[in-house]
Amino acid sequence: MDRRGWTIFLVILAACGWVWRAGGIDKAWYSVKYTVSPDQVQVATKPKDCDFAHPPVGNKECHYEANVSAYNAAGDQIGGDAAPTWIGMQAAETPNQGIKSVVVTWSKVND
Repeated sequence: MDRRGWTIFLVILAACGWVWRAGGIDKAWYSVKYTVSPDQVQVATKPKDCDFAHPPVGNKECHYEANVSAYNAAGDQIGGDAAPTWIGMQAAETPNQGIKSVVVTWSKVND
């Protein structure tokens, strides 16, 4: 690979790293999963205190799991984790099932 090829490779690698650290991968994933535009997905910054490379370096015996909530236009949670079930309710009582926004937060889990 010539010098130009290496330069292009490094630029692409840096861009991928920037997108990954900015939560772009999570945002894209939930956008596709819930069929909403990426600007309708809010992903909280994932804490770094469980990362292996975070000082002090080593296993922290913990990790973070995503908590996902999907909301309709009225602000009712209709999807994601711990979404209410509408079984037994009549059609007039159930909220509009069209997902309009997705919110992702993080919960610390000790290993």
